[in-house]
Amino acid sequence: MFCPGNISYTGSNNDSVILYRPVTSNNRIVKRGYKNLYLTSYTPFLNGNPLISPPVNDREYFNVLQGLKKDGSVWINSMTNLPTGFPDQNFWRR
Repeated sequence: MFCPGNISYTGSNNDSVILYRPVTSNNRIVKRGYKNLYLTSYTPFLNGNPLISPPVNDREYFNVLQGLKKDGSVWINSMTNLPTGFPDQNFWRR
């Protein structure tokens, strides 16, 4: 099932969002003047692994919500060696 994210009012008739209420129904709603806000980062959690265990204090939560590691450092894409907000399948090796 697709889980929709947040929407934002733009006021432009060029923007529109299609929603289903309730989510699993066929009740389609089109909202003009709104746009989807897409996912901008992802952080995995794995209990027992100190690198990716859940955050425990305000600073760690803030870093994770910014798409960073708990300690504030950036995730590195293993294919490009560039910073990313989306850790790849090799994130646990770093």
